[in-house]
Amino acid sequence: MGDPSKVYRVYADGVYDLFHCGHARALQQAKNIEENVYLIVGVAGDEDTHALKGTTVMDQEQRAESVSHCKYADEVICPCPWIITPEFIEEHQIDFVCHGQDICYDENGNDIYQFVKDAGKYRVIGRTEGVSTSDIIRNIVRDYDVYLRRNLKRGYDRKDLNISWTKEQTIKAKEAVSDGFRTGLEIGKGKLNLWKENTDNFITGFLQRFDQAETWENLKQIISPHNSMEEDSSED
Repeated sequence: MGDPSKVYRVYADGVYDLFHCGHARALQQAKNIEENVYLIVGVAGDEDTHALKGTTVMDQEQRAESVSHCKYADEVICPCPWIITPEFIEEHQIDFVCHGQDICYDENGNDIYQFVKDAGKYRVIGRTEGVSTSDIIRNIVRDYDVYLRRNLKRGYDRKDLNISWTKEQTIKAKEAVSDGFRTGLEIGKGKLNLWKENTDNFITGFLQRFDQAETWENLKQIISPHNSMEEDSSED
């Protein structure tokens, strides 16, 4: 650890699409590399990201605002340079640059952070395994029809979801069948509960009828009234 009285200006950059707990934990690590840290977070712009990495779900304004709400970020730069330079380091008076263990290469195969490493200003932060933007997108793609049904129910039309009329009608038909099945189960459950309630009432009434001092005699009268009459006649 360095000087506890000094405020260190630390820089961490990324795309931060669909900002999630893995991003937040990475920024938490960057915030805690020294006792007093002013954390500057660089958010890559749409132009660089789409050209060099791929399409994002959120645009750069949405991604930057998501990062700004993270409690570890003190300042957000968007768009930030795709490759940082000594001039950028100097302009923002950056003491340390934080990044993952993976090496990032430029078009010539050079480590883009080599000059930072050579200056002793590079700090490694770890990834959160199993949590990434790619994982989130994979889950959505895997359950594609589930999310289509979800959004159709919430009022989106097929044009919003970029699906054909046939696909929309197929989803609605499947949903109607599913709703009918669930309704049938609820009706069946209601009838079963009613039958159980009637049975409980019958048993309770039956037991209460014989909860008297002459329980056995009353029971004989109901079970075999003929035999009871013969017994009475023999006594005469």
